[in-house]
Amino acid sequence: MKLFYQLDEKTQNEVLHHCANIVMQDMIDDGVKLEPLNDEEVSLKEKLENAIRHIKTLSTREEKTNYLLGDAIVSRAIYDIALEMAKGAFFHDEEELVIYPSTLKQEDIEEENLLPESSLKKTKKVSHLN
Repeated sequence: MKLFYQLDEKTQNEVLHHCANIVMQDMIDDGVKLEPLNDEEVSLKEKLENAIRHIKTLSTREEKTNYLLGDAIVSRAIYDIALEMAKGAFFHDEEELVIYPSTLKQEDIEEENLLPESSLKKTKKVSHLN
C-alpha cells in the first residue's frame, strides 16, 4: 500500500487526472454540493452552480467537459478537489490483498469457508506416546 506522495510523479499525474474525471462526472451528473465557510467559498459555489446550469444546456459530454475545463476558476476548483481525493486514497499493487470489512456478510463468510464446520471446533490433542 502506498499513499499519494509515495507514488512517482508520472503515476501522481495519472491519479490526479483520474480523480479530476471523477469530479467532472459528478458535477455533470449531480451538480455541486458545497457548504461554503467564507465569502471566497460562497463566490466559488456560485461560480460552480452557474457552470452547472450552463452545461445542462450542452448536449455532449465532451462539450460539457470542455466548458468546465475552459473556465480557469472552475478548472482550478476541479483539480483542487481531485488533489484532495488523491491525497486521501490508498494505492495498492494488484497482487496485494484488499478486504473491505463493510462488504462482508456473515452468509458469504460461511459459504466461502473451505474448512468443514467440524474441523473448526477445537479438539483435544492426544499423544500416542503415553
